[in-house]
Amino acid sequence: SLLALGIRSGDKTAEETLEGWRDEDLAELEDRFPQAATDGVLAAAASALEAFWRGERIVQPDVGASAIGLALRVLGEAGDRGCLAQYRGVSDPIGVVRYCASRAAEDPRYPPILPAERETLELEVSVFGPWREMRTPLDFRPGLDSLLLVDGRETTLLQSSVAAQRGYDRREFLSRLSAKAGLGPDGWNRRDLEFLRSATIWSRRPLSAIEAAGDYQKYEKK
Repeated sequence: SLLALGIRSGDKTAEETLEGWRDEDLAELEDRFPQAATDGVLAAAASALEAFWRGERIVQPDVGASAIGLALRVLGEAGDRGCLAQYRGVSDPIGVVRYCASRAAEDPRYPPILPAERETLELEVSVFGPWREMRTPLDFRPGLDSLLLVDGRETTLLQSSVAAQRGYDRREFLSRLSAKAGLGPDGWNRRDLEFLRSATIWSRRPLSAIEAAGDYQKYEKK
């Protein structure tokens, strides 16, 4: 309604807010994945984690032509416990998040996630829009855009949720991404790197609060 009135920004922060409201990628994501949909995706991830603990193996769905991407992050009392992402080609969000949850449970960067941790775990799903080229490494909105850092054949992701949760500005977010890529906190200044940004929506809930197996099927049928 405010955009329809033709309002103008009074400062840089307001201008960035208006740019976010005008963002067609973000608007499309919010339309396709309202809270009920992300709740369904999280329920599917919770179901898959239980299936993994029962010894079941979940097969990765085929990559489709969709520009949509998805990441599933598992967090415990000490922070990150596992994460897996499919950057694009997600035509079956339920199938992909179930696969990501099963793989995140045995992410080799962390100790395996055990059933005894149930009460301390949180699940976070991020849904990515199309990946867009950036004019400069600072050409993104912290808390709204996820970033990919491409260094030759190596690609490193940092989700927008990290900036939103920890209050990172652009430079701090880039430093964290650069360090995650093994380039050190100032490595993002290298001129031979490529950066891509994606408007992102995300949702995070304690595993104990997510309605369990079967509930996600309501979303799957839509």
